[in-house]
Amino acid sequence: MNFKKTIKYLLERKCLSGGFCFYRLDQPNAEDTYYALRTFKFLKIPFKDKTTRDFLRSIKDNNINTTYYKTLSLRMLGEPYTPTTKTLERLKNNLLRYGKLLDNYKLLKHTFRLLVLYNISHSEIPAELFSFADSLTAPFYLSDSYYLCKIKKILGKETFPFIAISTLCQDSKVGFTEAPSVNLSFLEQIYYGIRLCEITETP
Repeated sequence: MNFKKTIKYLLERKCLSGGFCFYRLDQPNAEDTYYALRTFKFLKIPFKDKTTRDFLRSIKDNNINTTYYKTLSLRMLGEPYTPTTKTLERLKNNLLRYGKLLDNYKLLKHTFRLLVLYNISHSEIPAELFSFADSLTAPFYLSDSYYLCKIKKILGKETFPFIAISTLCQDSKVGFTEAPSVNLSFLEQIYYGIRLCEITETP
């Protein structure tokens, strides 16, 4: 498959002030920048840009998502950025205090990303965060199960219980669906299904 148009599409969204913006405005954000850089990395397209690095450095670690996108983006640009211990503590406290207000999918995703940040920082996962993460559950949906499985893997727990959902959500026509006996499938479900099979070593 030729990805020239994909690369052109991404580069058209490169901002003059650094970073990327889907709307082709000079208003870069951490999320668009992260996905652009991750796509370049996947396609093995070299991308080095000082303005993008400077933009990422200027982002404040206000929440889990922004800190996650910033940290991984800078690392893709060759800068071994890690959040401070104080930042991790604040993000952890906010998650423990307000996390249950999120819908289950967002809660699982936020928890997973915070655990990733702890791993990147080579910081021990605090006992209260470990217990919180280990207590999370997922309804019988592929997307929720994907993040819960990733959380269990980081915590060193068994992932074989997730073989059932990855098997039941397989579909002969579209690959994977969000839940068993559901016909509609979005691209993210295919991604989650493939990755879940990879993690659980499901054939």
